[in-house]
Amino acid sequence: MATGLEDIPLGNQPHDVHFSPTHDHVYVALLTGEIKAFSYTDDSYEQLWKTRPTKRSCRGIASSEDGRQLWSVSKDGALNTLDAETGKVTQERLQAHDSPISRIIRTMPNLLATGDDEGVIKLWDTRRPEALRAYTHHFDFISDFHYLENDKQLITTSGDGTLSVLDVRSNKPEPLGHSEDQEDELLSIAPLHGSTKFAVGTQTGILSIFNKTAGWGDCVDRIPGHPTSIDALLPLSPTTLATGSSDGLIRVLAVLPTKFLGVIADHGDFPIERMRLDRSVRWLASVSHDESLKMTRVDDLFEESGEEEEGEGEGEEEEMVVEQQEQEQESSDDEPEPKKKKRRKGKKNQMGGGGGGGGRAELSRRRDVYQATT
Repeated sequence: MATGLEDIPLGNQPHDVHFSPTHDHVYVALLTGEIKAFSYTDDSYEQLWKTRPTKRSCRGIASSEDGRQLWSVSKDGALNTLDAETGKVTQERLQAHDSPISRIIRTMPNLLATGDDEGVIKLWDTRRPEALRAYTHHFDFISDFHYLENDKQLITTSGDGTLSVLDVRSNKPEPLGHSEDQEDELLSIAPLHGSTKFAVGTQTGILSIFNKTAGWGDCVDRIPGHPTSIDALLPLSPTTLATGSSDGLIRVLAVLPTKFLGVIADHGDFPIERMRLDRSVRWLASVSHDESLKMTRVDDLFEESGEEEEGEGEGEEEEMVVEQQEQEQESSDDEPEPKKKKRRKGKKNQMGGGGGGGGRAELSRRRDVYQATT
């Protein structure tokens, strides 16, 4: 069974990846400042164009609703507008931020949000050269954004250990909500249960759960299990997440109730930078420091396969390693150091045995629900 498109070589380290909302095109932002555009099919790809809006690293990409325009942000603080068909730069904002820009997202049709390494968030009307307003309540890098369309609210996570919520329609420079210090770097965010709950990835590998109805002051649950930081999150269904960690693995996890379902991609020992789903919810694109774009066919992975279930055994299961201080304290004083838990080797790009046959069928059902609601 084909589980992924051939890895697309990029020639340099990528920072972000973005799918076109209207075509089978994917865009990649590179450390060199370049942006490369590719078209893709089920078994092939073709480079459409490449451009270099800036000589400093390109850190993020967003697109217009109709797919005709792209916006890119870079380490030199620039915000550029590009023609998505040709890659030509059509507008430059050379000093959009005083610090390197770390994230960008399109919220409303003509509204962008950008966040930088010093925690400053700015809102931009794409038709105007200057920012509408700036928020300065964070003091460390902005790590991720999630936009709530119905509420017109932007959720942000930061390396300062806090989460905040902005009303993009309000002229006030203060957030609607701002969490307490979680005493951990918050690196990624994804919605759950129809955007009533949110999973937040952290530096220590804990998945923190926030509940919108309970308020934004503190998380309501913490889910251990990842052995390293959770650098990227992507919802596959209202109750299922793909998690990208600094150990290079992309795992699938059912949340509330929590159940590990398998590993679907492996970037070796390189940390996962970003993950995206395409418009048909068929392809998951991921980028890491291995200078390639990995395309994983997720709808194939979620299909029930009785033959595969019979062939899967204990040797194909990826263990979730829960590193807790209590376990270290229970180690014998006679031992010079605690034994390291080894990850069992399994088939790459294939669901592991953690979910069993029921887990595979459940993933298929959840994917269908997600497609019907997006």
